[in-house]
Amino acid sequence: MKKIKKVVLMLRPGDISEFKTFLLTFTSWLIKRKIQVSFLDNDAPRILPLLNTYSSCVKFCSHEEAYQKKDLILSLGGDGTLLGVARNCTSRSPPVLGINLGSLGFMTEFSRAEIFEELSSVLKGNYSFNKIYAHSVSVLEKEQVIFNAFFINDVVIHKQDIARLFHLDVEVEKTLVSSFSGDGLIVSTPVGSTAYSLSAGGPIVHPMVEGIIITPICPHALGNRPLVIPNKLSIQLHPYIERSSVLLTIDGQESFPLTKGRWANVFLNKKRYCKLIINPQKNYFSTLKDKFTFGRR
Repeated sequence: MKKIKKVVLMLRPGDISEFKTFLLTFTSWLIKRKIQVSFLDNDAPRILPLLNTYSSCVKFCSHEEAYQKKDLILSLGGDGTLLGVARNCTSRSPPVLGINLGSLGFMTEFSRAEIFEELSSVLKGNYSFNKIYAHSVSVLEKEQVIFNAFFINDVVIHKQDIARLFHLDVEVEKTLVSSFSGDGLIVSTPVGSTAYSLSAGGPIVHPMVEGIIITPICPHALGNRPLVIPNKLSIQLHPYIERSSVLLTIDGQESFPLTKGRWANVFLNKKRYCKLIINPQKNYFSTLKDKFTFGRR
């Protein structure tokens, strides 16, 4: 791997004053190692007042430049921040390193306490990464695509009305698998299996498994159980909608209304992935134990 010379810091949305001290120390640490530090253009109003004397030493760049012309993306926040970054990556994007400044931090493997030591090695080009593939979800109306997005964790179809069921046909490769009634349905990647799907009773699936998980939310029949299928198969979701709409939610961060006549198609996008740098001091099973007390008595 080549040495890192240009990095871009991507921050979680909203208030960042609680990690002002860390951000200042971290930026200073990078600059002293002759690393070109950039932030996104739209972060300038909230970043410049925090950096004090270092404000003249940093640059600001567009999203396009960040994802195509930098050597490394540093995601500062929690898993939500990292998901937003990963969802916008393509095969041409630089590797991404997630620094956990949140609470759970399942995907963001590097803590603020260990980042300086580990990043020293990464900057020299000593790192490994996993390819985290994105899935596509398209919404169609009268066979025309009217919305398209990418997701890393999951896509969810859920009702908006309180205490009302809705009905959904689930097809795999256009073959009917289940007619479902309940509060919603989660289509989750293995990476997202420890997120919403797990809370809804879905299985934990190792990220190296090439599968995708279909998990009902509060199904109105005992026979509706989570299902794991190969990720090379496409999934069609046809909700029955009469009056109000239901929502299609992407990684819990974007949404699109599904009104009458609209349906969703989910499929793997092999050309779109995030190169997520892994922490050599951790592995998937140790993270499960640390974050979820998995396997403990």
